[in-house]
Amino acid sequence: PDADKAQWYFDHSRYWYIGHAINDEEQALAYVEAYRKIVQAGDGNLDVDFVDATSGYERKIFRTREGIERFLITDINKPRGAAIMRSTMPVLIERPGTHLPEGGSVLFLDGHVEYIRYPGKFPMTEAFIEGLRSLDALDGGR
Repeated sequence: PDADKAQWYFDHSRYWYIGHAINDEEQALAYVEAYRKIVQAGDGNLDVDFVDATSGYERKIFRTREGIERFLITDINKPRGAAIMRSTMPVLIERPGTHLPEGGSVLFLDGHVEYIRYPGKFPMTEAFIEGLRSLDALDGGR
């Protein structure tokens, strides 16, 4: 009964929850591919690793949690970097097509919500949204 109540309060068919700290298109697409492999393998491990196309180094996409942005800062001499990082990490993405104009609201890690038209800037890019839609098919086609 509690699960039914929770489902009523949060209908995930209108949103995608992103449980990993991603803040650009490259990481987002790596997340989609890694997540697909995890689901298809039936693996409960939700750690996401990918090879950075620019550097060629293996990188990790961390699970979202308080203070995660500290692990992503590359220049410790710029203290505002953590705040900027939090403001670019999507946590909850409303699926395009829910209302007009085409686009959706995005909740970011710092708590602000922004309406972004689709297709548009990250995370409402065509490639990422299509990637997320492709993951829906792995979960019963919601």
